[in-house]
Amino acid sequence: MNLDNIKRYSRISKSILVKKVLSKFTNRIINKLQRVRDTNTSTYSYDYISYFPLSKKKFNFYNIIGIELNDDKMEDYCNCVVNHNFKLLSDRLGNLYKVDNFNNIQTKFPKSLIPMTTKCYNLISDDYKLIDWQCDFNNNYNWPMEWSKSITYGNNNGSDIKVPWELGRLQHLPNLAYYYTLNNDNRLVKEIKNQLFDFMASNPPSFGVQWLSAMDVGIRLVNIILTIQTLRQVADLFNEKETNLIDSYLFDHYLFIKNNDEFSDGMRGNHYLSNICSILIYLSFIEETESKFTLLSKYVKILNREINYQFYKDGTNFESSTRYHIFTSQMILTIDIVLQSLYPNKYKLINLDSIMSFTSNLLEYDFPPQFGDNDSGFYWKIINNEKHTYKAIKKYIDSNYSIEYSEKYKDLGYIVKTLNEFDIHFKCGKLGQNGKGGHDHNDNLSYCLYYDKNPIVVDPGTYCYTSNFEKRNKYRSTSMHNVLFVDNCEQNNFQENIIDDMFWIDTDKSNPSLELDNKVIGTIEYCGKQLKRTINTNSNEITVTDIYNSEINKKVHIHFHPSVKIESVENNVYKLCTNESVIQLIIDIGKSSVKEYDFSPEYGVKHKAKRVVIDSNEMTITHRYKEI
Repeated sequence: MNLDNIKRYSRISKSILVKKVLSKFTNRIINKLQRVRDTNTSTYSYDYISYFPLSKKKFNFYNIIGIELNDDKMEDYCNCVVNHNFKLLSDRLGNLYKVDNFNNIQTKFPKSLIPMTTKCYNLISDDYKLIDWQCDFNNNYNWPMEWSKSITYGNNNGSDIKVPWELGRLQHLPNLAYYYTLNNDNRLVKEIKNQLFDFMASNPPSFGVQWLSAMDVGIRLVNIILTIQTLRQVADLFNEKETNLIDSYLFDHYLFIKNNDEFSDGMRGNHYLSNICSILIYLSFIEETESKFTLLSKYVKILNREINYQFYKDGTNFESSTRYHIFTSQMILTIDIVLQSLYPNKYKLINLDSIMSFTSNLLEYDFPPQFGDNDSGFYWKIINNEKHTYKAIKKYIDSNYSIEYSEKYKDLGYIVKTLNEFDIHFKCGKLGQNGKGGHDHNDNLSYCLYYDKNPIVVDPGTYCYTSNFEKRNKYRSTSMHNVLFVDNCEQNNFQENIIDDMFWIDTDKSNPSLELDNKVIGTIEYCGKQLKRTINTNSNEITVTDIYNSEINKKVHIHFHPSVKIESVENNVYKLCTNESVIQLIIDIGKSSVKEYDFSPEYGVKHKAKRVVIDSNEMTITHRYKEI
């Protein structure tokens, strides 16, 4: 164990550290035994145990959330899916046909899996082409079909495990089902069945990349259920054999999540929250028995405990990422919809109004502020489109919860100030996830600026996680945020040696403080001195002032959205032009220049954009925005 790891673990309580060490030791033994079992007996529950069948209750999810989408967009998207053209954490479509025939695929399975995989494969239409479920097509990389827990990833080799995981969530299938309810196009039902049985045949439980992450297994479970429930609005379109196979496979998902949940004392996050929500949704839709309601009550209590742990009292999520807040609130929103629709007033979740209020505040904008990580994660999607999905979430929230907007979310260290048509979002808070900083960035004192709800100054994003350690750390570095910085000095330190480094902030030394009176005042400890930023919105302009008591050379980066065109008017004065507005940026001191940078609005996507760089050795540096 190196010095950096010792420093990390010193921030964890001794009792939790002991539990983690013991857990790691026992899991190694358990994994060895499980591997022997899984490679010698079938991992499909259909082959040897009973399972929970889904009930015949009707549940029209899409009517409840109220999709507003024209037929042309839905048709174009469904045609892409039917032709196996997917856009996965990228800005381009890729075709994911499997080259191997199924007999060759089966040679990679243990013999005990052959009967069940054959049974599923035989239900696929002859004219259907298999999908490659193990492939990162963005980087032309395939993971081996072997026992899941022996598969390695995140080796800094350019391949991204999140690409096949994104495909394996099957979030496209509910969209096909919904469009079928509108037009009765039978090829959509045919495609849904083919893809389901393709996935079941090609991905035996506990084998391949699709059985590595319990969170992704749970998201897939929920989206298959939404698909089936949506189709049932028209008719029960699966015969008895198909239904039994699907029900048993859903039970495999439930067992996997239950046996591999991502709970961790003191260190857990959105993955474990997803585990609980997915189990609850599954239990809600199985046939009704006494044991079912016992389990439902148990997991509602666990979920409320987890909401209390992962969300602050002001409703913000403890991982210090605005997009992860939206993601986790979408999970809770979904289970709340299910529980209240199927069992009105029987089960109550806590703190919903506060959580949904912050989500609604963020979704005031088509492009919500992205502080901290943004991996473009959703629990379900509307035609694989962030804007349409956000719109559906916000519409439901605003219609069903008591929404109260606040200027200050003190637990997160987040402030929203408004001046005329300007909105400025400002962050200065403690490291997320109880100091681990797993989805945090070095973005204290940074801000995002909107004009008439359109993005002007933005956070550059995340771009990637484990496919490229250097780029991962670049996007969470101090210089990639709208803050003052000194070259080679980070607000908090991080490493880039192993995969775990990508989800740790090694030090927690910034000691943030945030005040809101007539103006916003944030302070942190930075490179041995106090750095203070004041944002004043009391006049007809927004003034941002940085005070750092050192004559060392300093820079301030201001990152602009690609839609913003920057024109130099005179020295240190710029005109910021969009289709809707013209704003003036005035820099009071120092030298300034316009440079290019890579803006990442979504995970895996980059666009060229501009940033203004202020360079000065003065102790006080001020820049201002005003309408023209």
